[in-house]
Amino acid sequence: MGPFDPEVWACIGGSVVIVGVFLYLLNKFRPDDILITEDGEVPPRFGLNDSLWFIIGSLMQQGWDWSPRCLSHRLLSGFWWLFSLVVISTYTANLAAFLTVTRMENPIRSVHLHIHG
Repeated sequence: MGPFDPEVWACIGGSVVIVGVFLYLLNKFRPDDILITEDGEVPPRFGLNDSLWFIIGSLMQQGWDWSPRCLSHRLLSGFWWLFSLVVISTYTANLAAFLTVTRMENPIRSVHLHIHG
């Protein structure tokens, strides 16, 4: 959790909720086009919990059993996946820098070389 500030984590959490609710609202306007399974079957419902789980699963790169079918859902999912890719890449880069900086905090205290013979 260290590479990102708490404000960044709050923004990421807020964006998960906002995009999940927006996906849920899009489903309310077009419930017949939301998702299709790999078998070609339409699931019985896609509620707010399912929308949030889809968004969280996308952020964690875990995949999902269903995929968006209509254009508006695909666009929203595509932008979310792009956002997730940027967040994960930034976190990885900051984590590498964070670990390097913490390792370099041990200053050299003397030039005396200890040789045990």
